[in-house]
Amino acid sequence: MRNYLMISMAVTAVLAGAYPLRAADRTPETVAYISTQNMVGALKYCANKGLTDKNVHSSLVETLMKAKVSDEIAAAGNQARVIGERGILLTFGGENEKPALPVISIETLAESSRSTVKEICETYAKATLPPAK
Repeated sequence: MRNYLMISMAVTAVLAGAYPLRAADRTPETVAYISTQNMVGALKYCANKGLTDKNVHSSLVETLMKAKVSDEIAAAGNQARVIGERGILLTFGGENEKPALPVISIETLAESSRSTVKEICETYAKATLPPAK
């Protein structure tokens, strides 16, 4: 529990106002953009640990480059990516709710799901592959 609290405090300090999103900014598109940025960072974390291919996140990066977002949302997305690069996943609650668990480390997720970090990384990597033609 203490590990979660320390991670949560660190993430909150880093995002400083960018997360949680204001209600007006909490559109499905914005949440998807920030979540995708976080996933790009998490996949980079996995790749740096040698658990996935280093280029697995390239299709996500291409998608993000096409997105048109405000400077504020772009900054929040960049911060979310940095958080992901540290192996921390952001979660979002419903439209009017704060998430019960705003952040979780990949290691904690693996531990709580009786899995391994490698399996979690591989699952996320497979989820980002473009659809088969």
